[in-house]
Amino acid sequence: MALIDLQRRVVASCFGPEPAPEQLAALGDARVWGLYRRMIRNRIRAELKVAFRRTHAALGRETFERLLEGYLLENPPRTRFFYAIPGELAEHMVPRLRADATVPPYAADLLAYEAALRCVADLPDRVAQPPGEFAFEKRPVLAPALRLLALEHAVHKPGNPDGGYERTPTQLCVYRRAEDRKSRTWSLNPVMFALMQRFAAQREPVAVSIQQVASERQIALDAAFVDKLCTVLADFIERGVILGGS
Repeated sequence: MALIDLQRRVVASCFGPEPAPEQLAALGDARVWGLYRRMIRNRIRAELKVAFRRTHAALGRETFERLLEGYLLENPPRTRFFYAIPGELAEHMVPRLRADATVPPYAADLLAYEAALRCVADLPDRVAQPPGEFAFEKRPVLAPALRLLALEHAVHKPGNPDGGYERTPTQLCVYRRAEDRKSRTWSLNPVMFALMQRFAAQREPVAVSIQQVASERQIALDAAFVDKLCTVLADFIERGVILGGS
């Protein structure tokens, strides 16, 4: 049997429908492989319940389990790193939650936010080569442990008394300093969020990104705007979101 075929059988036995004994026996000891299937699935289930504690509570056990089973069956984990699984689950589940009228309207945003918190907490936090000083003529270098989220609900704030969340356009920067263990959340206005998106691409100097965002949003690059922008950029640098320039 070719290695790729063996890998496919193992994935199907662990994440597909409950396999028949003869299917497990084709891999080896059916009892051992049945036990391995349960161990893998229980480990992933336990990890994801911790990672998505608030989402699990909002959806309820039955709905969360149904969606989790769909993820394992239709789009099983592709990574060998446990810290990346919450991001893969979110990639699978968020569009499905947005299209599901039976779940709370904020559920997709809550899942995306919790996935970002977990992902950023575990991402590598150091750049391969220390950047130079930040300058408008250089490309910005951002913290590696960072995610940008455009949401429809303020799920980063405490919920309403009824357990829901305010419906309002919300732009978040989820990041972590190299010396921190936990992710931090910074709420951005639409202009700074658009600028951060261009910064994250690292394809152009800071000045070009500013000019493009100002042009798209019909903002005059006058002294007042530049003064406020410099204040915010200094805040980005102080927070450790912008590390320098290259």
